[in-house]
Amino acid sequence: MLPAAILLAGRSSWWLVICAALLARSGGLSCFPAHFAAGVLIAKHKMGITRVLSGHGPVMAATACAGFVLYGIRPLVEGRIGDELIWCLTGAGAAALLCVSLSSATVQCVLAARPAAYVGVTSYGIYLLHTGVLVCLTPRLLAVAAFPASSANWVVGLVATVSITVLLAGPFFWLVERPSVELGKRLSLPNVWSRRRLTELRAPQTGAALAFRDALG
Repeated sequence: MLPAAILLAGRSSWWLVICAALLARSGGLSCFPAHFAAGVLIAKHKMGITRVLSGHGPVMAATACAGFVLYGIRPLVEGRIGDELIWCLTGAGAAALLCVSLSSATVQCVLAARPAAYVGVTSYGIYLLHTGVLVCLTPRLLAVAAFPASSANWVVGLVATVSITVLLAGPFFWLVERPSVELGKRLSLPNVWSRRRLTELRAPQTGAALAFRDALG
């Protein structure tokens, strides 16, 4: 799905938006295509997003506030609106916070640390793998541990799920995600990357952007 999304976004951002909407409506995939498309579009338009937010403090503050409100809105609206709409709202909040993180020099300094850079590079793998780990591996681990207290089970389950997912996300990035991205780039038409886009990509980068670039090799 990732190469196809990169190919569509390379042709036109609207193509990706329309395809994601059609999949969400007819494919029975709920809000996942919208979340997936949002991530791809943020990556494509990163330079423009950071230029707008970093140059306008009030806009960045408003985006951050909206992101926090939307991301944490589930307890306030659960039971009043549909679950799919809640996922869309929390996804929009996550996207807003991601845009702010890409544009804030302070956040970039924090994200430039090695542990944060690793999580950033492997975040897509963490997103895809955590459900499988939670459903398939964590219950077996808890069954073997057999802690009597439910609180101990919760803590051990949380630590185990996070640790296993983070460890598996590294090989997933090198063996699956990175080859998929390269395949998507090769399938894109030669004129996809305009001269302006190439200039933006060659612009100096700092903080987490450099860490991400170095991690990609």
